[in-house]
Amino acid sequence: MIYFDSSALVKRYADSVHLSSALWLRNAVKEDVIFVASDVNLLNAAQSERLQIIDPQKGES
Repeated sequence: MIYFDSSALVKRYADSVHLSSALWLRNAVKEDVIFVASDVNLLNAAQSERLQIIDPQKGES
């Protein structure tokens, strides 16, 4: 029997919705958007898309 832990996959889907929503909003309002997350990989992805980021556990970046 093969066991598949879908929780990691669900998290990645949620992260992609979070990031794509922020990118959509930035394009829709034509203004900077502040992206808030605690996941380092997600913050790195947002920063690579030139979004301003905040990690609430650390404060502003």
